[in-house]
Formats: sequence, structure tokens, C-alpha cells
Amino acid sequence: MSAMFGIMRFICGHRIAAASLAVFLLLFSAFAVSSAHFRENIFDLLPESDEIIDSHIETSEVFRLSDTLYFNVSGSSAEDASERLAQKLQSCGMFEDVFYSVQGGNLDEGIISLVSASSFLFDQQFEENLSKSIAKNSIKERMEFFKRKLSGPNSYGYRQAFSYDVSGVLPVVLSRIKFAAGDFGAADSGGGRLVSADGKNFLVLARGKVPSSDSAASSKITFETSKIVSEVSEEFPGAKISWCGGYRMASDNASIAREDSQKCLAATLAIMVVLCLASFRRRWFAPIALVPSLFGTALAFGTVSLFFDSVSSIAVAFAGIAIGVSIDYAVHILYRLDASDKITRNLVCKTSVFYAKPVAIVAGTTAAAFVIMFFSGSAEFAQLGAFGAAGVVFSALASVFLLPAFVLDAPAPRGNKFRFFERAANLAYPFLVAHRRGCALLAAALTALAIPFAAKLGFDGRISSFNGVSSDTACDDAIVRSVWGGAISQKFIVVYADTPDEARSENIKLAEFLSECGLLKNFNSLSGILPDKNAAAGNKKRWNAFWQKNMQTFKGDFRSAALESGINFGAFKRGFSLLEDSLSKDPPDLSEIELVSGLTDSRTAEHGRKYWISTLVELPNADAAGKLYEALKKSFPNALYIDMDFMGSHICKLTSAWMLKFCGIALAVVSAYLVAMLRSVRAAAAVLAPVIFGLVWSFAIMAYAGASINLINVIFVIFAVCVAQDYGVFFIFDSGKSPVSTLAAVAISATTTVAAFGTLAFAQHPVLKSLGVAASVSILSIFTACVLLAPFMKTYFQRENEEK
Repeated sequence: MSAMFGIMRFICGHRIAAASLAVFLLLFSAFAVSSAHFRENIFDLLPESDEIIDSHIETSEVFRLSDTLYFNVSGSSAEDASERLAQKLQSCGMFEDVFYSVQGGNLDEGIISLVSASSFLFDQQFEENLSKSIAKNSIKERMEFFKRKLSGPNSYGYRQAFSYDVSGVLPVVLSRIKFAAGDFGAADSGGGRLVSADGKNFLVLARGKVPSSDSAASSKITFETSKIVSEVSEEFPGAKISWCGGYRMASDNASIAREDSQKCLAATLAIMVVLCLASFRRRWFAPIALVPSLFGTALAFGTVSLFFDSVSSIAVAFAGIAIGVSIDYAVHILYRLDASDKITRNLVCKTSVFYAKPVAIVAGTTAAAFVIMFFSGSAEFAQLGAFGAAGVVFSALASVFLLPAFVLDAPAPRGNKFRFFERAANLAYPFLVAHRRGCALLAAALTALAIPFAAKLGFDGRISSFNGVSSDTACDDAIVRSVWGGAISQKFIVVYADTPDEARSENIKLAEFLSECGLLKNFNSLSGILPDKNAAAGNKKRWNAFWQKNMQTFKGDFRSAALESGINFGAFKRGFSLLEDSLSKDPPDLSEIELVSGLTDSRTAEHGRKYWISTLVELPNADAAGKLYEALKKSFPNALYIDMDFMGSHICKLTSAWMLKFCGIALAVVSAYLVAMLRSVRAAAAVLAPVIFGLVWSFAIMAYAGASINLINVIFVIFAVCVAQDYGVFFIFDSGKSPVSTLAAVAISATTTVAAFGTLAFAQHPVLKSLGVAASVSILSIFTACVLLAPFMKTYFQRENEEK
């Protein structure tokens, strides 16, 4: 320790040089932060290298599920307003695709294309349907049906359809498109618009050009879209437009996280100052106590900006935690110095030397908490881990080496101001000592009573619980999902391959498997409209063979039916010409037809040199999801099952596993570190006992209050074990000297930490709020357990020293 004493004497003698070095580091950090790119991606909170989560994230990127906005238009002028909205969205330049109708283009061209595509789809089932359609009785029935329709509304459309589709293939083709479309197919109003079953709500979808994970771009798109919605609403006062999607949520997430971080940081600083004012005789020590924490936090920002490509908005919001945790070191040192009327160089050096080891212990365990998060498997937690570890280390170094030197020769306090926390400690400690056995038994009894409640602690795996959205966004999202929930929150299976044709082949095999597996209530596959090359060639060959056999008979029967119905056979000249041309011409691929391209484009994708096709599925019950996932994993290694409810259930299991893992790792790391630093298993056990008791209490409190543990606030276990054990460490180091002052200092330390987390509990962003509630409850519980066991710990540790 003589070397440490010498270092402190040197710093005390060269304070200007030390201050200059600190300023240089701050300027360098500010430069790094100024060039940083801030981002907000909710998926970064999820663990990496997890098969189920990775498949959902990858599919979201491939099909750009988070890059689509959904608009529900209702009211007296909903149809006109939805069309006007779509036109404005198409012309604004922010979206690459706007989808509001299942048909488009010229009606004649659409009918001709679909009829011409019949040979492309002519499989065995289609052949059976067509055989029935060209039978003499079927031709007569169809002739009479269209004869009636020609005198009614939409007569032009029926006339064109009948004149081009002489063989009756159009209903078969359209039924396949309808089946493939699934929920969107159910939204066809007959006029081609996407409309709800009651005909009162129209749907418009807009896919953006940039990823929603770009916070700045999302904010711009959200702002411009809001203007468009307002303009259309003014133009059509009777229409109500509700909209939601990834861009709006990303914009809200980023803005709420930034606002929360600013408010929480300001609130934390204010609370720290108030607490310190109530703690020190020298009131000006209050702002001074914050300096090491602010210094460490600033350097942590610089470190993260320097070593990461982008800075997470969520990680920034945790700055308040870093300050609330790392201020403890300065509080303990200043509290000891403040007790003396005269702060000499010798006192400064001795105080720094004395606290070097306990601060190293507690800073080491706190840094370990953040390091464990760095290796948690989540990109967001990794950055938070780096941020927290850097902030703690820099704050601890500043507290031990720099802070004491700059309060050297501080003037004595005026009067004999009694410190609030010391007054409380003077009242509490004698009682705790006199009833130490009773207090220890009370702590044990509370733990025993808490265990049954703690066992009922619930877990929440919903991704939506990570999103911070405004009340307006939440309201619009609820409206859109209440009307279009089936179309937006779909469950589907994705197959992928190296070429489009291989992907189609895999999709056909998947459809056959799903038809036979018995695990689904229903499914909607593109296999019926997107055959592979071999199947399409076979279909064309079957088509030609069919008509070579049936053409003459069909023409004769059709002519007779037309004559009986009083319809001129010459009206069908275009239809028969189209049918005869189909025998010699190659049919169009259905995905190239404008009527169908919107559907196929939304369900197929090219990404990462792979081609992807999705199939919508409907399960009979929630239990079938796991069975389907396992069946697909076994039979289709290139298939991904995408189901947000299933992933939520999986995340629940992950959360439970993470909590056990974090708790085990944190206890193992802290135990080993404490034994190494304290050189005593007994002392390490005495430090950890209140931590374990308080952790059980916090589980019970949260379970009783109905609070759930999610993948975010589960890290409170790390903080509880690695941060709150600080209190026991300081009790042990000061147990035989000034226990009342130690209790007061520990109370200040715990209060600042709880305050840091407590400010997050009032945040609007659910990620910050959930962690703030869980961590503040656990820290407060552990501190209470530590106070109850403090005299017992003192006796326990003194007995060990006497034995030595």
C-alpha cells in the first residue's frame, strides 16, 4: 500500500496536470460521440444464435414485415378516401409499393391473361374440373347463367369474361388465386378492393424503401405519412384513418427512449444532489460527489461510440443507472473525509489507500455484472454491458485517484451540521445490535414465507412488451388489428432454395406435406398458382392432349347450347381463337400477370442469393405450434415456421433459462471474486447471505404484485447479485471501526442506486420501465436484508478475525 500512498501524494501535488488529462479524455470522448450514429431496433434486444428467434428476424428482413405500414379506412366515404390515400402514398416517393386492390390494369387484358394461364396450371385436379365444365349440361347451365347476368349490373364484365372464357376455366383459376391469398382473398369486395367482411373498412398497405431499424428514416417517413393522413382526412371529413406498422413504432420507440433517457438522467442527477445535500456537512460536496460518475459516464459514451458502429437509444437511456451505481464510490470516500474538520494531504492519501480495496471489490463485481451482460447473446445487452463496465471502471478510478485530491484543504463546515443519514443510523444501529438475533430470525422467516410466492413468478415473452409507443399509435394499432388481425398477424411457413424454380419445387412438396400431416386447420399455399418448370411443362402437355381429344366435341356442344339459348355463336369467336392459340403458345407465368403479381410479390422474395416462398397456416390450437415446428424441422430443413405467439412462448422459456443462468453465473463470479479479494469463505458467505435473502423477497413481491419477468428485466438478477453485495463489503471492512457511519454511508449508497433504477420505473418506454421496477425492488429488498443482518455479519466477521 506504500506505492498507493505515494501515487496519491504525487497526484495531490500535480492536480493541474491530472485535471488537464481528465479534460483531454472528456474532449476525446465528446469527439467520438459527435460522430456516432444512433439506432433503435427492437430485435437487437433478442438473443443471437437462437434458431427460432433468428428465423423470425431473418424472415422479417426477407419479407420486410417491419417495413410495411397498414392503413384502415372507415366511415361514410371510406372507399374514395382509401383510393385517394393510396394515390398520395404512391406519389410521395417514400414507398416502393402501395397495395390496396387485388386487381389492376385493363379488364380485358386481365381476363385474357388469366384464361391464357390455364395451361400453366392444368394439373390433374384442374383436368377433372374442366371435364365437368365442358360437359353438355354444364355448358347449357353456364350459358343460361351469363344470359341472366348480361341484363344486370356489371354486365360488361360478365360479357367480356364469357366471351373470352368459353371453356369455363376462369372460375378455377380465380378460386386458386383466392385460396392462395388467404385472408387478403377474403377481403376482395368484388370490385377488387381490400374490404372487411362487413364492407365498412378498407385496407391499404405501403411498403417503404428503407429499413424501419433506421430511426432517423423512420421518423421522417412517420412525419410525412402523418401529413398525408391529415390531408386525406380533411379532404374526406366522413372518413376515419387508423394506421400502424414498423416505421411508426420505430419512430415512437426512438423518440420515447430519447425523451425517457433525458428525463431519467435529469431526475437521477437531481435526486443524487438532494440525497448528497442531506448526507454531507459540507453541502458543496453534493455536486462534487456526482463528478466521478459523470466523468465515467461521459467516457463510457466515448468508448461505446468508438468501438461500436452505432449507438443504441436504449443503451443511452441506461446512463442514469450508471450514475446511480457508480456514485457509491465517491459517497463513501467523501463521507469519510467530510467527518473531519480539516482535510489534510495525509488524510486524503490514507482515505484513498483505505478505500482502494473495497472500491476495487465493489467496482469489480459491478463491472462483472455488465461484462456478463456483454456475453448474454443479445446485441443490445452487449452494448449496454460495454457501456456499463466502462462507466463503472472510469468512475471508480476517478473516485479513488482524482476526487480526494481536489477536496484537499477544503474549508471546515460552518457549525456542527448533523447529517440526516447519520442521525437515522444513530437511531437504528443500537436497536439492530440489541436485537441482532431477532433481526436475523426475522430475515430468515421472511425468506421462508416469500419462497411460495417467489415460485409463482410469471414470465412474459411478447415482443410487443418491448415496444414503446404513444397512446395515439397504440389506439390506431388496436383498431387496425381488430379489423385486419388475421391479415396482419399471420402465421406462415417459409421455404427457400438457391433458384426460383427450386423454391417452387420445395413449396409444392411443402403443400403436399401440410395436406397430409393433420396438424393444421387450414393453409393457403401458392403451390396451386406457382408450379415449377417440370410441373408447368407437364401441365402444358396435359392441356394439349386434353383439347386434342375434346376440342371438336366441345365446339359442337357449345354451338348447340348457344343456339338453344338464342345467343349468336359468333360472339365467342375471340374465346375460341384464344383457346386454339393456347395449344401452340407458351402460357404466361401467373406471377407476371398484373392481377396476381401483388399477391405473389408479397409472398415471395429474393434475399441473400436465396429465393423464398411463404405459405399461410391456421392452427387448430396453440399446442399444435410446437408439434408443427418439430415436424417441419425433421422433414423440411429449409423451411422456417413463423408464428409470433410461438416465438413468445419460446422467449418465455428462454427468459426462465436466462434468469437461472444469470443468477448462477453472477453468484459464481461474485463468490469467487469475493473469496479471492477477502481471502475468506466466511466473509464471502456473510456478504452474499443478504443478497440471496433479498433476491427471494423481490421475486415474491413481484409475483404478488402481478409483475412479470421478460427478456429485458431478467438482467435485474445480475444487478441484484453483483451490485447490491457492495453493502455487505463495506460493512465487513468497517465492522470494527465506525459501524454507524458505515450504515449511514451504505444507506446513502442504496438510496442512490434505488433512485437511479426508480427513475426508470416512471419511464414511458416499457423496456426501461420493466427493468426499473424489477431492479429497484430487488436492490431495496437486498438492502433491507443487509440492514437486518448487519450486526450479525459484524459479529460473524469479528469472530473469524479472532480465530485467525
